[in-house]
Amino acid sequence: MQQVVAFLMLTASLGWLLAAFVLSVGLRKSLLVFLRQNNVTADNYAGRAIPTAAGLYVGAVVLAYAFIWSGLHYAEIRWMRTSPFTIGLHLDTIYLFALTAVLVAGLLDDLAGDKAVKGILGHWRTWRKEGRLTTGLVKAIVISAAASIVTWASERPLAECAAGCLLIALMSNALNLLDLRPGRALKLFLPAALLLVGAATLPLFVTAMAPVIAAAAVLFPEDVRGEAMLGDAGANTLGFALGVWLFQTAGFLPQLAVLAVLAALHIWSCKHSLTARIERSPLLRWIDRLGRDT
Repeated sequence: MQQVVAFLMLTASLGWLLAAFVLSVGLRKSLLVFLRQNNVTADNYAGRAIPTAAGLYVGAVVLAYAFIWSGLHYAEIRWMRTSPFTIGLHLDTIYLFALTAVLVAGLLDDLAGDKAVKGILGHWRTWRKEGRLTTGLVKAIVISAAASIVTWASERPLAECAAGCLLIALMSNALNLLDLRPGRALKLFLPAALLLVGAATLPLFVTAMAPVIAAAAVLFPEDVRGEAMLGDAGANTLGFALGVWLFQTAGFLPQLAVLAVLAALHIWSCKHSLTARIERSPLLRWIDRLGRDT
């Protein structure tokens, strides 16, 4: 019996991964057209106006996926008196709420953010000196609160929760730091996410990771060719999801190691240009420009 259930769960996971890809493909083109028609655009690094906040569609895929999954789960219980495909696989509502909050905060920064203010320290100084609350500072508060909710809900020891909160928040911002050139953020997100899939439990993969990874993979061609921007709505959301998955799959010591790297990156980037550093390294420059039209 257990082998039958395991087979059904594996079949369901593969089926839902395919469903996530189908949803991603179907929503991608429609959303990009919507962004263009409503002038939700910004100049990219080359000075060309392209749709921004394209990462919004990652959230759309996740919510559509959650809706269909919930419907299937209800239908199985209502008419079949059991739940053979979604058995033991329940959507993490806290994770979905936190991910949605981060996406909304990022979208707010995309649409109404002050681009003249750079970095969390810049937003902090603006508030301290001018008394003006920037969208960037609001986003930082929302990300920190969302990370706190996810980690405290895990009921782990206080030290692990505190470290996990910092890990998730810094990972969210790290992807945003990378999103200054086409494809750069996703070139880190996708390999890292696939590595974590190997350590993830089946419920985590099926209900949380599959739709986000699928949406990011389908969006990658437009992003790397410079035809659309992830924006804060995309980069911060993907970074947040990656941080949560790392918190849920890795041990405490690996988390501390990644946290140290992220902290060093943020401190270093306060005074140095990440793009300039990448350009000085032949290997990093080759990876960075791989697949880019310009």
